[in-house]
Amino acid sequence: MPPIDEPGPDPRSGDAGLPRAASADRTPVQQCTGVIWLAMKALAVFAVFGVLGIAVTAVLRHRVKGGRLQHVGKGAVAVGSAALFVGAIVRGATAMTGVDRCEPPPEIKNYAAEQAAEAAISIGRLDQVMTWSVSGIAIFYGRLAGADICYFEAHKYYLSTFDRWPLSRGSVFVGNVLLSKRLDDRSVDRVLELSGHEVAHREQWSWATVIGGPLAFPVAYTVDNFFFPDAANHFERAAGLDEGGYDTDRTSPRLGWGEVAALAVSLAGIEIASLAVRRERHKILSWLKGWRRS
Repeated sequence: MPPIDEPGPDPRSGDAGLPRAASADRTPVQQCTGVIWLAMKALAVFAVFGVLGIAVTAVLRHRVKGGRLQHVGKGAVAVGSAALFVGAIVRGATAMTGVDRCEPPPEIKNYAAEQAAEAAISIGRLDQVMTWSVSGIAIFYGRLAGADICYFEAHKYYLSTFDRWPLSRGSVFVGNVLLSKRLDDRSVDRVLELSGHEVAHREQWSWATVIGGPLAFPVAYTVDNFFFPDAANHFERAAGLDEGGYDTDRTSPRLGWGEVAALAVSLAGIEIASLAVRRERHKILSWLKGWRRS
């Protein structure tokens, strides 16, 4: 008897030419492994690019497949994850081995202890988690540069002081590490004031990391400082200008030809990106309408 041909897919149905769902042939172990792998990838994207990274990935993953943009994104996530992993290892090793506490000069040690006890603050769990890896990178850089590292107990952060400070400004707060030149002013009250100002940046860094990843705060700060320098900077104003030692009489924004040109280019870039998003949205809606009709 000749073999009976099985009927093929009905071309009028929506399943014509479509493969069977891959999940139907997968074992529970494979499905569980797939879920874990997807969660790990989502965690890596969040660690590098924050909530915005998760949102952008969710929107583009069905539209950009195998293109250059996808390869660049994967490469950025891989490199960023590797750097953050190294930072986390260094930060964990520092926490386990410990570092010396920052000690004031002997002649004011008792007074310094009293003032530090009054000014003591705690570090929130979110701040500690979101700045953990970046702090490790900052500590690693400090050790490579030969900085002296100690732990400032009153405000719960690490202090790296440099003999040869490369920047024009006196200090930079990175994650939960204050990178600073050596302070000539040994006034305890002034040190605690400045320290209170700097730790305010720790919370700013933490929330910016949640939103856009570890680079979100330095990028946002730099852009803000380009148009609103020094005392006009919104992040510095939120942290306290007097405590930071800023001139409160100079809080006006800077808007010269360079700033105007940069603003024009930025607005043009935003408009081009908006047009691209609207075009992609139109394609997606057209595809959805065609899929429903089929």
